[in-house]
Amino acid sequence: MKSNAIAGAAILIVDDSPENLAVLHGHLDRQARVMIAQSGEDALELLKYAAPDIILMDILMPGLDGFETCAKIKQNPRFYDTPVIFVSALSEVVDKLRGFDVGGVDYITKPFNLKEVAARVATHLKLLRTQRELTQSNRQLRYEIFQCRATEDELRENQGRLEVAHRQFVSVLEGMEAGVCVVDPETQEELFANHYFKAIFRRGADGLLMDFGAASDDDDEILAEEWRDEISGRWFLKHERSLLWVDRRRVLLQLHLDITPQKRRALMREDAERITRHDLKSPLNAVISIPQLLLMDDNLTPEQVEMLGFIQQVGVKMLNMISMSLELYRIECGDYEYKPQIIDMAKVVRSVMLSLESMSKSARVSVVLDVRDGCGALIERCLAPGEELLCYSVISNLLMNAIEASPRGGQVLISLKRGQELVLSVSNKGETPYAIRDHFFEKYVTYGKKKGTGLGTYSAKMLTEAMDGSIELDCGEPGATTVRIRMPLYACISPKA
Repeated sequence: MKSNAIAGAAILIVDDSPENLAVLHGHLDRQARVMIAQSGEDALELLKYAAPDIILMDILMPGLDGFETCAKIKQNPRFYDTPVIFVSALSEVVDKLRGFDVGGVDYITKPFNLKEVAARVATHLKLLRTQRELTQSNRQLRYEIFQCRATEDELRENQGRLEVAHRQFVSVLEGMEAGVCVVDPETQEELFANHYFKAIFRRGADGLLMDFGAASDDDDEILAEEWRDEISGRWFLKHERSLLWVDRRRVLLQLHLDITPQKRRALMREDAERITRHDLKSPLNAVISIPQLLLMDDNLTPEQVEMLGFIQQVGVKMLNMISMSLELYRIECGDYEYKPQIIDMAKVVRSVMLSLESMSKSARVSVVLDVRDGCGALIERCLAPGEELLCYSVISNLLMNAIEASPRGGQVLISLKRGQELVLSVSNKGETPYAIRDHFFEKYVTYGKKKGTGLGTYSAKMLTEAMDGSIELDCGEPGATTVRIRMPLYACISPKA
Protein backbone atom coordinates (compact mmCIF):
# COMPACT_ATOMS: atom_id res chain seq x y z
CA MET A 1 0.00 0.00 0.00
CA LYS A 2 1.40 3.38 -0.95
CA SER A 3 2.27 5.62 2.01
CA ASN A 4 1.67 9.33 1.70
CA ALA A 5 4.64 9.96 4.01
CA ILE A 6 7.01 8.17 1.63
CA ALA A 7 5.56 9.61 -1.57
CA GLY A 8 8.06 11.95 -3.18
CA ALA A 9 10.70 11.43 -0.48
CA ALA A 10 14.40 11.03 -1.36
CA ILE A 11 15.78 7.76 0.14
CA LEU A 12 19.44 6.67 0.15
CA ILE A 13 20.11 2.92 0.49
CA VAL A 14 23.67 1.95 1.44
CA ASP A 15 24.42 -1.82 1.17
CA ASP A 16 27.20 -3.88 -0.37
CA SER A 17 24.75 -6.62 -1.32
CA PRO A 18 23.32 -6.20 -4.83
CA GLU A 19 20.43 -8.53 -3.85
CA ASN A 20 19.41 -6.38 -0.86
CA LEU A 21 19.75 -3.21 -2.95
CA ALA A 22 17.57 -4.67 -5.67
CA VAL A 23 14.84 -5.79 -3.24
CA LEU A 24 14.69 -2.50 -1.31
CA HIS A 25 15.02 -0.40 -4.46
CA GLY A 26 12.27 -2.35 -6.20
CA HIS A 27 9.88 -1.93 -3.30
CA LEU A 28 10.56 1.70 -2.37
CA ASP A 29 11.14 3.06 -5.86
CA ARG A 30 7.42 2.83 -6.55
CA GLN A 31 6.79 5.32 -3.75
CA ALA A 32 9.90 7.51 -3.53
CA ARG A 33 13.03 8.69 -5.31
CA VAL A 34 15.67 6.09 -4.41
CA MET A 35 19.45 6.54 -4.53
CA ILE A 36 21.90 3.65 -3.90
CA ALA A 37 25.51 3.31 -2.73
CA GLN A 38 27.43 0.01 -2.37
CA SER A 39 29.93 1.23 0.24
CA GLY A 40 30.37 3.79 2.94
CA GLU A 41 32.87 5.66 0.79
CA ASP A 42 30.42 5.80 -2.11
CA ALA A 43 27.73 7.08 0.22
CA LEU A 44 29.92 9.91 1.55
CA GLU A 45 30.86 10.90 -2.00
CA LEU A 46 27.22 10.88 -3.08
CA LEU A 47 26.21 13.07 -0.14
CA LYS A 48 28.46 15.84 -1.42
CA TYR A 49 25.86 16.47 -4.13
CA ALA A 50 22.65 14.87 -2.85
CA ALA A 51 20.45 15.53 0.19
CA PRO A 52 18.26 12.51 0.98
CA ASP A 53 15.37 12.77 3.42
CA ILE A 54 16.24 9.40 5.05
CA ILE A 55 19.09 6.81 4.86
CA LEU A 56 18.87 2.99 5.10
CA MET A 57 22.34 1.84 6.21
CA ASP A 58 23.87 -1.69 6.18
CA ILE A 59 26.53 -2.27 8.85
CA LEU A 60 28.80 -5.03 7.63
CA MET A 61 30.47 -3.58 4.53
CA PRO A 62 34.09 -3.63 3.27
CA GLY A 63 36.07 -0.46 3.99
CA LEU A 64 33.99 1.88 6.15
CA ASP A 65 31.32 -0.08 7.96
CA GLY A 66 27.85 1.30 8.63
CA PHE A 67 28.69 2.65 12.10
CA GLU A 68 31.70 4.63 10.85
CA THR A 69 29.82 5.88 7.81
CA CYS A 70 26.90 7.08 9.98
CA ALA A 71 29.27 8.82 12.40
CA LYS A 72 30.94 10.72 9.54
CA ILE A 73 27.56 11.66 8.05
CA LYS A 74 26.42 13.12 11.40
CA GLN A 75 29.53 15.27 11.58
CA ASN A 76 28.15 17.25 8.63
CA PRO A 77 25.63 19.90 9.88
CA ARG A 78 23.61 19.40 6.69
CA PHE A 79 22.62 15.91 7.82
CA TYR A 80 22.43 16.47 11.54
CA ASP A 81 18.67 15.73 11.61
CA THR A 82 18.57 13.27 8.66
CA PRO A 83 17.21 9.94 9.99
CA VAL A 84 19.51 6.92 9.59
CA ILE A 85 17.91 3.46 9.95
CA PHE A 86 20.32 0.55 10.28
CA VAL A 87 19.40 -2.64 8.36
CA SER A 88 21.73 -5.46 9.43
CA ALA A 89 22.03 -9.13 10.24
CA LEU A 90 23.67 -8.16 13.56
CA SER A 91 21.02 -8.69 16.18
CA GLU A 92 22.90 -8.29 19.43
CA VAL A 93 21.79 -5.57 21.80
CA VAL A 94 25.31 -4.14 21.88
CA ASP A 95 25.17 -3.64 18.13
CA LYS A 96 21.83 -1.92 18.32
CA LEU A 97 23.04 0.35 21.13
CA ARG A 98 26.13 1.29 19.15
CA GLY A 99 23.89 2.13 16.19
CA PHE A 100 21.93 4.57 18.33
CA ASP A 101 25.16 6.00 19.80
CA VAL A 102 26.55 6.98 16.36
CA GLY A 103 23.29 8.74 15.38
CA GLY A 104 20.87 6.09 14.16
CA VAL A 105 17.17 6.48 14.87
CA ASP A 106 16.04 2.87 14.31
CA TYR A 107 17.37 -0.64 13.80
CA ILE A 108 15.92 -3.36 11.51
CA THR A 109 17.39 -6.86 11.59
CA LYS A 110 17.77 -9.06 8.56
CA PRO A 111 15.98 -10.83 7.13
CA PHE A 112 13.57 -7.90 6.96
CA ASN A 113 9.93 -7.55 6.02
CA LEU A 114 9.42 -5.03 3.23
CA LYS A 115 6.15 -3.74 4.66
CA GLU A 116 7.83 -3.22 8.03
CA VAL A 117 10.71 -1.35 6.35
CA ALA A 118 8.23 0.91 4.50
CA ALA A 119 6.23 1.51 7.68
CA ARG A 120 9.33 2.48 9.69
CA VAL A 121 10.59 4.70 6.89
CA ALA A 122 7.18 6.42 6.73
CA THR A 123 7.11 6.87 10.51
CA HIS A 124 10.54 8.50 10.65
CA LEU A 125 9.77 10.70 7.65
CA LYS A 126 6.66 11.92 9.45
CA LEU A 127 8.69 12.54 12.60
CA LEU A 128 11.32 14.38 10.57
CA ARG A 129 8.79 16.63 8.90
CA THR A 130 7.06 17.31 12.21
CA GLN A 131 10.40 18.11 13.82
CA ARG A 132 11.35 20.46 11.00
CA GLU A 133 7.98 22.19 11.16
CA LEU A 134 8.39 22.65 14.90
CA THR A 135 11.90 23.96 14.40
CA GLN A 136 10.65 26.44 11.80
CA SER A 137 7.76 27.46 14.04
CA ASN A 138 10.14 27.99 16.93
CA ARG A 139 12.41 30.11 14.74
CA GLN A 140 9.44 32.14 13.55
CA LEU A 141 8.19 32.49 17.11
CA ARG A 142 11.61 33.61 18.35
CA TYR A 143 11.79 36.13 15.50
CA GLU A 144 8.33 37.47 16.27
CA ILE A 145 9.19 37.73 19.97
CA PHE A 146 12.34 39.62 19.02
CA GLN A 147 10.33 41.93 16.76
CA CYS A 148 7.73 42.51 19.48
CA ARG A 149 10.41 43.37 22.02
CA ALA A 150 12.08 45.71 19.53
CA THR A 151 8.73 47.34 18.83
CA GLU A 152 8.02 47.67 22.55
CA ASP A 153 11.42 49.27 23.08
CA GLU A 154 10.78 51.68 20.20
CA LEU A 155 7.32 52.50 21.54
CA ARG A 156 8.76 53.19 24.98
CA GLU A 157 11.39 55.47 23.44
CA ASN A 158 8.77 57.25 21.32
CA GLN A 159 6.48 57.60 24.31
CA GLY A 160 9.34 59.09 26.27
CA ARG A 161 10.12 61.58 23.51
CA LEU A 162 6.41 62.36 23.17
CA GLU A 163 6.09 63.06 26.88
CA VAL A 164 9.14 65.33 26.79
CA ALA A 165 7.73 67.19 23.79
CA HIS A 166 4.35 67.40 25.50
CA ARG A 167 5.89 68.90 28.64
CA GLN A 168 7.74 71.43 26.49
CA PHE A 169 4.50 72.22 24.62
CA VAL A 170 2.57 72.71 27.85
CA SER A 171 5.39 74.89 29.17
CA VAL A 172 5.15 77.10 26.09
CA LEU A 173 1.35 77.34 26.47
CA GLU A 174 1.71 78.23 30.15
CA GLY A 175 4.10 81.06 29.37
CA MET A 176 2.02 82.61 26.58
CA GLU A 177 0.55 86.07 27.06
CA ALA A 178 -2.78 84.73 25.84
CA GLY A 179 -5.50 82.59 27.35
CA VAL A 180 -5.02 78.94 26.41
CA CYS A 181 -7.31 76.05 27.29
CA VAL A 182 -7.48 72.41 26.14
CA VAL A 183 -10.74 70.51 26.56
CA ASP A 184 -12.11 67.08 25.65
CA PRO A 185 -15.20 68.13 23.63
CA GLU A 186 -17.05 64.89 24.33
CA THR A 187 -16.78 65.00 28.14
CA GLN A 188 -16.06 68.74 28.53
CA GLU A 189 -13.16 67.68 30.75
CA GLU A 190 -10.57 70.42 31.09
CA LEU A 191 -7.14 68.99 30.34
CA PHE A 192 -5.16 72.23 30.58
CA ALA A 193 -5.68 75.93 31.27
CA ASN A 194 -2.88 78.45 31.69
CA HIS A 195 -2.88 81.25 34.26
CA TYR A 196 -3.85 83.87 31.67
CA PHE A 197 -6.93 81.90 30.67
CA LYS A 198 -8.00 81.52 34.30
CA ALA A 199 -7.55 85.24 34.85
CA ILE A 200 -9.64 86.12 31.78
CA PHE A 201 -12.64 84.01 32.73
CA ARG A 202 -12.50 84.36 36.53
CA ARG A 203 -13.82 80.86 36.98
CA GLY A 204 -15.73 79.87 40.07
CA ALA A 205 -16.42 76.47 41.57
CA ASP A 206 -18.44 75.42 38.53
CA GLY A 207 -15.31 75.48 36.38
CA LEU A 208 -15.10 76.42 32.74
CA LEU A 209 -17.98 78.40 31.25
CA MET A 210 -16.77 78.48 27.64
CA ASP A 211 -18.70 76.58 24.98
CA PHE A 212 -16.62 74.00 23.10
CA GLY A 213 -18.08 72.33 20.03
CA ALA A 214 -17.17 69.06 18.36
CA ALA A 215 -13.55 68.32 17.46
CA SER A 216 -12.71 68.20 13.79
CA ASP A 217 -10.51 65.41 12.37
CA ASP A 218 -8.52 68.04 10.45
CA ASP A 219 -5.56 69.36 12.47
CA ASP A 220 -5.10 72.20 9.94
CA GLU A 221 -8.63 73.56 10.38
CA ILE A 222 -8.47 76.74 12.47
CA LEU A 223 -11.57 78.69 13.49
CA ALA A 224 -11.21 82.32 14.56
CA GLU A 225 -13.67 84.91 15.84
CA GLU A 226 -13.66 88.11 17.86
CA TRP A 227 -15.55 88.43 21.14
CA ARG A 228 -15.89 91.06 23.86
CA ASP A 229 -15.80 90.49 27.62
CA GLU A 230 -18.77 92.50 28.87
CA ILE A 231 -17.35 92.76 32.40
CA SER A 232 -13.91 94.14 31.56
CA GLY A 233 -14.84 95.62 28.20
CA ARG A 234 -11.79 94.02 26.59
CA TRP A 235 -11.74 92.46 23.12
CA PHE A 236 -10.28 89.04 22.36
CA LEU A 237 -9.56 87.11 19.19
CA LYS A 238 -10.41 83.46 19.76
CA HIS A 239 -8.57 80.81 17.74
CA GLU A 240 -9.86 77.26 17.98
CA ARG A 241 -8.35 74.13 16.44
CA SER A 242 -8.51 70.37 16.82
CA LEU A 243 -5.41 68.34 17.71
CA LEU A 244 -4.28 65.05 19.26
CA TRP A 245 -3.38 65.20 22.96
CA VAL A 246 -0.58 63.19 24.56
CA ASP A 247 -2.99 60.35 25.41
CA ARG A 248 -4.12 60.21 21.72
CA ARG A 249 -7.46 61.83 22.49
CA ARG A 250 -8.72 64.34 19.93
CA VAL A 251 -9.18 67.59 21.80
CA LEU A 252 -9.99 71.23 21.16
CA LEU A 253 -7.45 73.93 21.87
CA GLN A 254 -8.66 77.50 22.37
CA LEU A 255 -6.36 80.50 22.32
CA HIS A 256 -7.74 83.90 23.35
CA LEU A 257 -5.51 86.79 22.31
CA ASP A 258 -6.17 90.23 23.81
CA ILE A 259 -6.70 92.59 20.86
CA THR A 260 -8.17 95.47 22.85
CA PRO A 261 -5.46 98.00 21.82
CA GLN A 262 -5.80 97.12 18.13
CA LYS A 263 -9.59 97.17 18.36
CA ARG A 264 -9.62 100.56 20.03
CA ARG A 265 -7.23 101.97 17.41
CA ALA A 266 -9.44 100.58 14.63
CA LEU A 267 -12.58 102.05 16.19
CA MET A 268 -10.86 105.41 16.66
CA ARG A 269 -9.70 105.36 13.05
CA GLU A 270 -13.21 104.53 11.81
CA ASP A 271 -14.67 107.34 13.93
CA ALA A 272 -12.05 109.78 12.63
CA GLU A 273 -12.65 108.73 9.03
CA ARG A 274 -16.41 109.02 9.43
CA ILE A 275 -16.12 112.46 11.02
CA THR A 276 -13.66 113.58 8.34
CA ARG A 277 -15.95 112.39 5.55
CA HIS A 278 -18.88 114.19 7.10
CA ASP A 279 -16.92 117.43 7.63
CA LEU A 280 -15.55 117.44 4.06
CA LYS A 281 -18.98 117.42 2.45
CA SER A 282 -19.83 121.03 3.44
CA PRO A 283 -16.77 122.74 1.89
CA LEU A 284 -17.04 120.53 -1.19
CA ASN A 285 -20.62 121.65 -1.73
CA ALA A 286 -19.25 125.19 -1.81
CA VAL A 287 -16.56 124.15 -4.34
CA ILE A 288 -19.29 122.72 -6.57
CA SER A 289 -21.76 125.60 -6.22
CA ILE A 290 -19.31 128.48 -6.79
CA PRO A 291 -18.39 127.37 -10.37
CA GLN A 292 -22.12 127.05 -11.07
CA LEU A 293 -22.66 130.69 -10.05
CA LEU A 294 -19.62 131.91 -11.99
CA LEU A 295 -20.77 130.10 -15.14
CA MET A 296 -23.89 132.33 -15.16
CA ASP A 297 -21.63 135.30 -16.14
CA ASP A 298 -21.80 135.92 -19.89
CA ASN A 299 -18.37 137.60 -20.03
CA LEU A 300 -16.34 134.40 -19.50
CA THR A 301 -13.85 133.24 -22.12
CA PRO A 302 -14.07 129.64 -23.42
CA GLU A 303 -10.92 128.78 -21.45
CA GLN A 304 -12.49 130.09 -18.25
CA VAL A 305 -15.69 128.15 -18.90
CA GLU A 306 -13.67 124.97 -19.46
CA MET A 307 -11.66 125.57 -16.28
CA LEU A 308 -14.78 126.20 -14.16
CA GLY A 309 -16.41 123.07 -15.63
CA PHE A 310 -13.33 121.04 -14.76
CA ILE A 311 -13.37 122.38 -11.17
CA GLN A 312 -17.06 121.54 -10.88
CA GLN A 313 -16.51 118.05 -12.33
CA VAL A 314 -13.64 117.29 -9.93
CA GLY A 315 -15.68 118.60 -7.00
CA VAL A 316 -18.63 116.37 -7.90
CA LYS A 317 -16.30 113.36 -8.22
CA MET A 318 -14.75 114.05 -4.81
CA LEU A 319 -18.20 114.46 -3.26
CA ASN A 320 -19.25 111.16 -4.81
CA MET A 321 -16.12 109.48 -3.44
CA ILE A 322 -16.86 110.77 0.06
CA SER A 323 -20.46 109.68 -0.26
CA MET A 324 -19.21 106.32 -1.45
CA SER A 325 -17.02 105.91 1.62
CA LEU A 326 -20.03 106.69 3.78
CA GLU A 327 -22.08 104.11 1.89
CA LEU A 328 -19.28 101.58 2.42
CA TYR A 329 -19.43 102.26 6.14
CA ARG A 330 -23.19 101.63 6.12
CA ILE A 331 -22.62 98.39 4.23
CA GLU A 332 -20.07 97.27 6.84
CA CYS A 333 -22.56 98.09 9.58
CA GLY A 334 -25.37 96.24 7.76
CA ASP A 335 -27.49 99.40 7.44
CA TYR A 336 -27.31 99.82 3.65
CA GLU A 337 -30.47 99.57 1.54
CA TYR A 338 -29.78 98.43 -2.02
CA LYS A 339 -31.86 100.32 -4.63
CA PRO A 340 -30.98 98.89 -8.05
CA GLN A 341 -31.71 100.57 -11.36
CA ILE A 342 -30.96 99.44 -14.90
CA ILE A 343 -27.69 101.09 -15.93
CA ASP A 344 -25.37 100.78 -18.93
CA MET A 345 -22.35 99.01 -17.45
CA ALA A 346 -20.33 99.60 -20.64
CA LYS A 347 -20.89 103.35 -20.23
CA VAL A 348 -19.77 103.19 -16.59
CA VAL A 349 -16.61 101.30 -17.59
CA ARG A 350 -15.78 103.83 -20.32
CA SER A 351 -16.26 106.65 -17.80
CA VAL A 352 -13.80 104.95 -15.42
CA MET A 353 -11.32 104.36 -18.25
CA LEU A 354 -11.50 108.08 -19.16
CA SER A 355 -10.94 109.18 -15.56
CA LEU A 356 -7.88 106.89 -15.25
CA GLU A 357 -6.49 107.67 -18.68
CA SER A 358 -3.65 109.81 -17.35
CA MET A 359 -2.70 107.06 -14.88
CA SER A 360 -2.61 104.36 -17.57
CA LYS A 361 -0.60 106.58 -19.93
CA SER A 362 1.90 107.37 -17.18
CA ALA A 363 2.31 103.65 -16.49
CA ARG A 364 2.46 102.91 -20.24
CA VAL A 365 -0.35 100.41 -19.86
CA SER A 366 -3.12 100.17 -22.44
CA VAL A 367 -6.70 99.49 -21.34
CA VAL A 368 -9.04 97.60 -23.68
CA LEU A 369 -12.78 97.06 -23.27
CA ASP A 370 -14.55 94.06 -24.81
CA VAL A 371 -18.38 93.99 -24.58
CA ARG A 372 -20.36 90.98 -25.82
CA ASP A 373 -23.78 89.40 -25.47
CA GLY A 374 -24.51 85.85 -24.39
CA CYS A 375 -23.86 84.53 -27.92
CA GLY A 376 -20.44 86.18 -28.11
CA ALA A 377 -21.45 88.99 -30.46
CA LEU A 378 -19.96 92.45 -29.93
CA ILE A 379 -22.43 94.98 -28.49
CA GLU A 380 -22.25 98.70 -27.68
CA ARG A 381 -24.43 98.81 -24.58
CA CYS A 382 -24.61 96.37 -21.66
CA LEU A 383 -27.68 96.92 -19.51
CA ALA A 384 -27.73 95.44 -16.04
CA PRO A 385 -29.21 96.19 -12.61
CA GLY A 386 -27.08 98.03 -10.08
CA GLU A 387 -26.28 101.39 -8.54
CA GLU A 388 -24.14 103.53 -10.79
CA LEU A 389 -22.07 105.06 -7.99
CA LEU A 390 -21.32 101.67 -6.50
CA CYS A 391 -20.46 100.14 -9.89
CA TYR A 392 -18.22 103.09 -10.73
CA SER A 393 -16.31 102.69 -7.45
CA VAL A 394 -15.91 98.91 -7.89
CA ILE A 395 -14.61 99.18 -11.47
CA SER A 396 -12.37 102.11 -10.58
CA ASN A 397 -10.72 100.21 -7.73
CA LEU A 398 -10.17 97.08 -9.82
CA LEU A 399 -8.83 99.00 -12.82
CA MET A 400 -6.41 101.03 -10.66
CA ASN A 401 -5.10 97.81 -9.09
CA ALA A 402 -4.70 96.18 -12.49
CA ILE A 403 -2.79 99.17 -13.92
CA GLU A 404 -0.48 99.31 -10.89
CA ALA A 405 0.21 95.55 -11.08
CA SER A 406 0.84 95.48 -14.85
CA PRO A 407 4.36 95.61 -16.28
CA ARG A 408 5.26 98.67 -18.37
CA GLY A 409 4.00 98.21 -21.89
CA GLY A 410 1.37 95.74 -20.67
CA GLN A 411 -2.35 95.61 -21.30
CA VAL A 412 -5.41 95.48 -19.08
CA LEU A 413 -8.44 93.75 -20.60
CA ILE A 414 -11.89 94.60 -19.25
CA SER A 415 -14.43 92.08 -20.44
CA LEU A 416 -18.21 92.50 -20.13
CA LYS A 417 -20.48 89.62 -21.08
CA ARG A 418 -24.26 89.72 -20.68
CA GLY A 419 -25.79 86.26 -20.76
CA GLN A 420 -27.91 84.66 -18.06
CA GLU A 421 -25.87 86.84 -15.72
CA LEU A 422 -23.54 89.77 -16.13
CA VAL A 423 -19.87 88.79 -15.92
CA LEU A 424 -17.26 91.54 -15.62
CA SER A 425 -13.60 90.50 -15.73
CA VAL A 426 -10.51 92.66 -15.26
CA SER A 427 -7.34 90.85 -16.42
CA ASN A 428 -3.72 91.95 -16.39
CA LYS A 429 -0.27 90.45 -16.77
CA GLY A 430 1.58 89.91 -13.51
CA GLU A 431 0.83 87.26 -10.91
CA THR A 432 -0.77 87.99 -7.55
CA PRO A 433 1.77 87.14 -4.80
CA TYR A 434 1.07 83.82 -3.12
CA ALA A 435 1.28 85.48 0.29
CA ILE A 436 -1.99 87.40 -0.21
CA ARG A 437 -4.01 85.16 -2.53
CA ASP A 438 -6.06 83.63 0.29
CA HIS A 439 -6.62 87.08 1.84
CA PHE A 440 -6.92 89.13 -1.36
CA PHE A 441 -10.29 90.71 -0.50
CA GLU A 442 -9.66 91.22 3.22
CA LYS A 443 -9.44 94.67 4.75
CA TYR A 444 -6.01 96.38 4.82
CA VAL A 445 -4.32 93.57 2.86
CA THR A 446 -1.66 94.99 0.55
CA TYR A 447 1.67 93.84 -0.85
CA GLY A 448 4.59 95.74 -2.35
CA LYS A 449 2.87 99.18 -2.39
CA LYS A 450 4.52 101.88 -0.29
CA LYS A 451 1.32 103.95 -0.22
CA GLY A 452 -1.17 101.08 -0.48
CA THR A 453 -4.09 101.14 1.95
CA GLY A 454 -5.37 97.62 1.34
CA LEU A 455 -8.91 98.95 0.91
CA GLY A 456 -9.39 98.76 -2.87
CA THR A 457 -10.24 95.09 -3.28
CA TYR A 458 -11.98 95.02 0.11
CA SER A 459 -14.21 97.90 -1.00
CA ALA A 460 -14.87 96.18 -4.35
CA LYS A 461 -15.96 93.00 -2.56
CA MET A 462 -18.24 94.79 -0.09
CA LEU A 463 -19.89 96.92 -2.78
CA THR A 464 -20.33 93.97 -5.15
CA GLU A 465 -21.96 91.83 -2.47
CA ALA A 466 -24.18 94.76 -1.49
CA MET A 467 -25.57 94.58 -5.05
CA ASP A 468 -26.22 90.81 -4.67
CA GLY A 469 -23.15 89.99 -6.78
CA SER A 470 -20.06 87.88 -6.18
CA ILE A 471 -16.37 88.51 -6.79
CA GLU A 472 -13.46 86.09 -7.15
CA LEU A 473 -9.72 86.05 -7.79
CA ASP A 474 -8.55 83.82 -10.66
CA CYS A 475 -4.82 83.00 -10.77
CA GLY A 476 -5.21 79.96 -12.99
CA GLU A 477 -3.32 81.42 -15.94
CA PRO A 478 0.44 81.51 -15.25
CA GLY A 479 1.84 85.03 -15.20
CA ALA A 480 -1.59 86.69 -15.12
CA THR A 481 -4.30 87.82 -12.71
CA THR A 482 -8.05 88.09 -13.29
CA VAL A 483 -10.68 89.49 -10.95
CA ARG A 484 -14.15 88.34 -11.99
CA ILE A 485 -17.50 89.79 -10.89
CA ARG A 486 -20.86 88.09 -11.44
CA MET A 487 -24.07 90.10 -11.16
CA PRO A 488 -27.62 88.72 -11.33
CA LEU A 489 -30.01 90.16 -13.92
CA TYR A 490 -33.52 91.24 -12.97
CA ALA A 491 -36.28 91.94 -15.54
CA CYS A 492 -38.50 93.82 -13.09
CA ILE A 493 -36.41 97.00 -12.80
CA SER A 494 -36.97 100.03 -14.99
CA PRO A 495 -34.00 101.66 -16.78
CA LYS A 496 -32.43 104.67 -15.13
CA ALA A 497 -33.73 107.92 -16.57
